[in-house]
Amino acid sequence: IMLQDDIRIALEAETSYKTRGALNVWVTLYHYDIEKAFKYDVVLVIAQDTATYESIKNKLYDINPVFCSRSFIITEVNMLRKDLCFYQDNLMALKEALRLLKERGVS
Repeated sequence: IMLQDDIRIALEAETSYKTRGALNVWVTLYHYDIEKAFKYDVVLVIAQDTATYESIKNKLYDINPVFCSRSFIITEVNMLRKDLCFYQDNLMALKEALRLLKERGVS
């Protein structure tokens, strides 16, 4: 997804449980895509339910908390309807997360 202000977003829609190993692969691949190849600025993860959201959030932050806090925006369907997400260790409006990305000077 490319936004008007040139923020490049990789989208992951999650409908099932992910093992720590599978999420470790994500972190490795997206670390390269964001930090080295500059393909994306952030990964938006949309989980189908609260249990999947909590599981993904906890595992990602366990794998690499510094990278994941600045490179993954995590939400679930009901949160997204309310414009809420988890980014930089905080629950916030998705618009606020995108504003923080823009301030960080992505792209």
